[in-house]
Amino acid sequence: MAMAENIYRFRRAKNLKQRELGALVKVTGQTISNWENGTTTPTVGNVEDLAKVFGCRKSDIVEGVPEFLLPDVRKLICFPYYSHIRKSTLFRSARADGDFDVPLSVYHAVSHGKFLEVADDSLDKIIQKGGYGLIDPDRKICDGDIAAVIINDDEAVFRRVSWAGRRFVLTPASHNDDHKIVVVVDGSSEESDQMHLLGKLVWVTYPLGFKY
Repeated sequence: MAMAENIYRFRRAKNLKQRELGALVKVTGQTISNWENGTTTPTVGNVEDLAKVFGCRKSDIVEGVPEFLLPDVRKLICFPYYSHIRKSTLFRSARADGDFDVPLSVYHAVSHGKFLEVADDSLDKIIQKGGYGLIDPDRKICDGDIAAVIINDDEAVFRRVSWAGRRFVLTPASHNDDHKIVVVVDGSSEESDQMHLLGKLVWVTYPLGFKY
């Protein structure tokens, strides 16, 4: 993991986001993410390009340099956040509204995570409106977990998900009684609604200055 750690620390020292570094070395931001979490490794040509951007030797990236010479950056990494997501756009075509830093330990556990704004007060007993929930699209959603869901093409919301047989039950946990339980059967609710699960809630953060 030495090369992965070095790429991460040099990038942070240059104050570059993953997609920005990717543009400079002609790869995608996801490729940079894969290099930094050790999923894949850069080619010799990639290392040459990285060394030019970082202003270091190729061996500094591949072999590592003494700890005291490495850029002094926090053990944080960025995930994109989205204020609004609908089924017609999802994350593939939606434009991120910005990035939030997360601890490197969280990043390694949730390498494809994305933040979604908590847009309503349907779970305000657990998560405050205006916060951001980190969702993992790859993690299995178990009975009773909180997940980001889309009903029809409305904006994505967080709900507690449970099921029995063919029935999915989306339950709020709110002080606002206007939020009701929604029952979905095989992807269609009893009122012919359509449901799409985006991912499991695994972490929550709030913007700087957020008032609880």
